[in-house]
Amino acid sequence: MTDPTGRDLVLTRSIAASPAALYPARTEPDLLKRWFAPAPFTVSEAETDLRTGGATRIVMRASDGSEFQSAGVHEAMGFHEGWGRCANQLAERAAEL
Repeated sequence: MTDPTGRDLVLTRSIAASPAALYPARTEPDLLKRWFAPAPFTVSEAETDLRTGGATRIVMRASDGSEFQSAGVHEAMGFHEGWGRCANQLAERAAEL
């Protein structure tokens, strides 16, 4: 990403796992529950339907029992394209700050 002043920001995170391991960790509800929420939050519910038009619903629970739901619908895109789109959206939002 290049900002208007010409500076670059590169964020890289290497995970010692294969794409074959990462894909189910991001798409299977039982695996999402194990990592998706930042501690001390937990994921109390996770539903995913990866088909185009399918819904995803994740409920994070705080230590006080309050819950926060996130829901969405899958668009027609591949796994890597979707993450790339998220990175682009992050860049756009950061540019607005």
